[in-house]
Amino acid sequence: MRKWLRWGVYLVLALILILVMSTVLNPYGDREWVEISHGNHSHYVPRGWDGTNLSNFPTRPPGPNERLLPDGRIVPR
Repeated sequence: MRKWLRWGVYLVLALILILVMSTVLNPYGDREWVEISHGNHSHYVPRGWDGTNLSNFPTRPPGPNERLLPDGRIVPR
């Protein structure tokens, strides 16, 4: 019984490790933007953002038919 319990714990830890590593290696997933927490709200920035002037970026994510430009504007596709 202890052997099965030990293998179950190893399996759960391996699944958590896989989930964490997939997020670390590909933080954007299939999105073109990432959410950055900023105090009590979040800003949405595009891939390749250089880390400057976070306040220029929107506090809502782009919709399904919109895209986020490098200067912070949300425009239709």
